[in-house]
Amino acid sequence: YTLRASHNISDDNSSNNQRTATVTLTAPSGGGGTNAMGVQQMVATQGWFGPTVSATIRRDSNNDGQLTTADAVVSSASVQLRIIRDANGDGIFDCSAGDQCWNYTLLSNFSGQISQSILFAPSGNYKAEIVELTHGSFTWNPSLDNQNPIFFTR
Repeated sequence: YTLRASHNISDDNSSNNQRTATVTLTAPSGGGGTNAMGVQQMVATQGWFGPTVSATIRRDSNNDGQLTTADAVVSSASVQLRIIRDANGDGIFDCSAGDQCWNYTLLSNFSGQISQSILFAPSGNYKAEIVELTHGSFTWNPSLDNQNPIFFTR
């Protein structure tokens, strides 16, 4: 990839000086390196008292650009999970305009999993999305995510 940026400088004499800088970015081979992580799986299950959203965080340990069950799990990842109920029924899932929004900060366990329930959640259409994923050794690459976001109905 090549990025070109230019800037025109004009002084009091109306003379123009153009400065151009060229930066070349090289895309990594494969999946972006074995330090890339993402959401390998996310599901919503319905319980008697409300839905539970669960996800598995993995890293692209074989550098093939995909997250599968063969890739290593990531424990101790900080996960920002947002669950939105389309309370106003407009089909747009946002945390304003009357929609209900729950935000959770979770830590993935030794199996790379997180899980969050919403007790006594009202019926309706929902969207669950991991909006931030951080770790001391691995970097989130959202293009590796298999199931993020997910939609479900209660």
